[in-house]
Amino acid sequence: MFGLAHELAGENGLGWSRRLMMLDGTLSLPASVLPEGHPVRVQVQALGRKYGYSQPAAQAAPARVASILRLFSDQLAEQQRRGRRHLVGERLSALDIYWAAFGAMVSPLPESQCAMPASMRPLYELGDPTLRSACSPELLAHRDFVYREHLELPIEL
Repeated sequence: MFGLAHELAGENGLGWSRRLMMLDGTLSLPASVLPEGHPVRVQVQALGRKYGYSQPAAQAAPARVASILRLFSDQLAEQQRRGRRHLVGERLSALDIYWAAFGAMVSPLPESQCAMPASMRPLYELGDPTLRSACSPELLAHRDFVYREHLELPIEL
């Protein structure tokens, strides 16, 4: 469980890699669109330093995200073949809760369950079809199950 949790929440894990992808969208904008010294660029650059942002790191992030999503999709499928409902073991664990939270970086919950500014939602949606296909529908359904059965909805950010 701890190794899988690290794949979600640790350095170079799903959250880390998705943040690099999100940061790249802003940091790769030309200065003519978002000038150097603009408060938004400065803020995003500071966050980028925290996550070790570089163009090579951002370019490597999608492959890492796909690998982690396949790992979790396979893990859940194996558990389901054993007749189990959770990612590890036979009952809810921290890993299920972590996945539910980090799953928002693949596909946010609907607006009625997780309100956020309309401008933010596309940043969290993993739109690339190749990357999206690495996440099985069952894995997203598991995220929904964890929220529905064990966590509070709607989420208040």
